Amino acid sequence: MHHLLLIMQTLATLHVLVSLLFTVHADVVERFEDVPECLKYFYKAKVPEWGASTPGAARLCQRFVNRFHFATLYDTNHRIAVYSAYQFEPSSGGGRENRWFVEPQLVNESWQAEMKDGYWLGMDYPGVYLGEKQALNEDYTNSGFDRGHLNPNGHHPGSKDQMLVLYH
Repeated sequence: MHHLLLIMQTLATLHVLVSLLFTVHADVVERFEDVPECLKYFYKAKVPEWGASTPGAARLCQRFVNRFHFATLYDTNHRIAVYSAYQFEPSSGGGRENRWFVEPQLVNESWQAEMKDGYWLGMDYPGVYLGEKQALNEDYTNSGFDRGHLNPNGHHPGSKDQMLVLYH
């Protein structure tokens, strides 16, 4: 009986470890070239050298609803994107999204690896400043500057729900 209990405990531990292995995603990557799901967004699978040696550079395979949408090189010291790569698809346009998405893993590497609306991430982690390594919506409020787009709605056909996930 003791032997059976030990086997069951070992199997339960292995199940938890395997589950963690397949559910924890590190979308801040060392090299875009090592992630085929991300590399496909670069023209002819060629990642620009420009900006790669930027101190504080973070390479992000941007994911939302468990699907990759584009790749971004961030300069975390200046809290701005250096560039984004995505597949352009002609469309009849799309409305501007008012939500501001942030990258939780730029705040804390152990946090979720999917983009999240900054308001809701702030509600999940009250008192934690989200903008140490990335710009926030409030950085643009009354600044005279436009937020810009890392992956514009109008560059992708599809339903409004599909377009909402592409704004950042």
